[in-house]
Amino acid sequence: MASLTYTGYERGNNLKQMLQQFYGNAKDLTVDYNGQIRPLFQHGPNLYPLFIGKLSRESSDRFEFSFYVKEKAEETEKLLGSTPITNPENPSSPSLALAYCCLSQYTGQTWPWGALNGIRPGHVVEGLMENYPVDLISSILEDRYFVSEDKAKLAVETGLREKLLLEKIPRQSYGIYIGVPFCPTRCAYCSFTTPEGIGQSSAKGSLFLDQLDREVTDFIHWPDQAVQERLGNLAAVYIGGGTPGDFSEDDFARLVQIIRKLPLGPATELTMEMGRADVFTRKKLQILREAGIHRICINPQSLDDGVLERIGRPTSRAEIIEAYRLSEEEGMEFINLDFILGLPGETENAFIRNIEDAIRLNPESITIHSLALKRGSDRYREFFGQNIKDTNPLEAGDMDDQTLISTMDKAYQSLRHAGYEPYYLYRHRLGLAGLENLSWAKPGQETLYNILMMSDRYPVLSFGTPAISKRVDGGKAKRLANPKSLSLYLRKDQSYWKEKRNFMLLT
Repeated sequence: MASLTYTGYERGNNLKQMLQQFYGNAKDLTVDYNGQIRPLFQHGPNLYPLFIGKLSRESSDRFEFSFYVKEKAEETEKLLGSTPITNPENPSSPSLALAYCCLSQYTGQTWPWGALNGIRPGHVVEGLMENYPVDLISSILEDRYFVSEDKAKLAVETGLREKLLLEKIPRQSYGIYIGVPFCPTRCAYCSFTTPEGIGQSSAKGSLFLDQLDREVTDFIHWPDQAVQERLGNLAAVYIGGGTPGDFSEDDFARLVQIIRKLPLGPATELTMEMGRADVFTRKKLQILREAGIHRICINPQSLDDGVLERIGRPTSRAEIIEAYRLSEEEGMEFINLDFILGLPGETENAFIRNIEDAIRLNPESITIHSLALKRGSDRYREFFGQNIKDTNPLEAGDMDDQTLISTMDKAYQSLRHAGYEPYYLYRHRLGLAGLENLSWAKPGQETLYNILMMSDRYPVLSFGTPAISKRVDGGKAKRLANPKSLSLYLRKDQSYWKEKRNFMLLT
């Protein structure tokens, strides 16, 4: 059987992700951190070679990462590449680029983002901007990280727009995220929402709102001077989930009342992720409008009724379009539409029609996600059954990799032609074909919360569940999570709110 040995500092997670990208979940692979053997991930049928990454000391301050391959039947190792590492505390970047190069040559596979397998390619671009002229960065991404030409240009374009948007946010600012754990049902691809919240908004919604109100009220009484010094002014609020629109009209009105307790300024951006079309009512939209909230997100994911049925999303194209029209009628000034590329049963032509139909609705923003099959999702279990570790999640879509890549490119061309511009880019390590998630907006219609949250320049204070607060110290982000479990969240008391206050204010 095949195995992986990576001897050195415990930085193997990114290398594991890269091997997973090339080979999927593999069997009998282990990782060796300084002699400690641990399971790495399970094995698919096509992994025959033995990969060995060796981190060895050249001198007191220099290390070398070497990448080998050995066929099953051979006894000797073949050195595929080697590179010196001058910073042994963080050997991941050069070793990952080398590993990608070797794996690509050995397998004949390439991936759009090359050796960049982190969540935020924009951070790499931002770092390069500090040392190189902008017109050189694209070629650096191609040469150093093996990023494709199209993705390198996209990363630079998006990075520049992110930089301009960040300059609009005063330096002493923070964001707030409110997590709502309820959904009417759970879609097949979803692993985000806690099972405790599925179909439970009517039974547990008031209990959740009671606790959310206590949590927000506690924050309101934090020392004003400390809040101003450590956090600053509230720039943006995002209410996500889950499906915040799943509440009854009365509970939805109460949610909005709690939001209005926050220290909102005249320029504070307020965005409500309403979610699925089947939770929309005219009354809920009126509640938003009367509270001064005019920005919403609708999450169709697809406009194909057959695809929606396959993923267990009991809504329809007609309902989605009606929810959009109703939102316009009730004065929503900003509407974002979310779509997912790679859903089961959706063809290239059908996906492009989705995007073109969405463009004809004329929303302010359209976001395209690449499907990421996560272990907690029903879609993952559908493919992998009880033996879920024997199949590559990157091969679980109905379109092959090249079709997914070309479909994404065609969708982008349609958006550019319609006047939308990319501004918010992130990735998931299990995104099909190694693709990205990208938000497009009409100029001046971007969601600043997205940029604020994704950067490590601003603190983000979170309430509800699941939700993660973030503070920034010296350019480094540190995080504190609210409980993912709804029942555990409901049991939290003042001691937890005090812990969050001390974490955010460093008191």
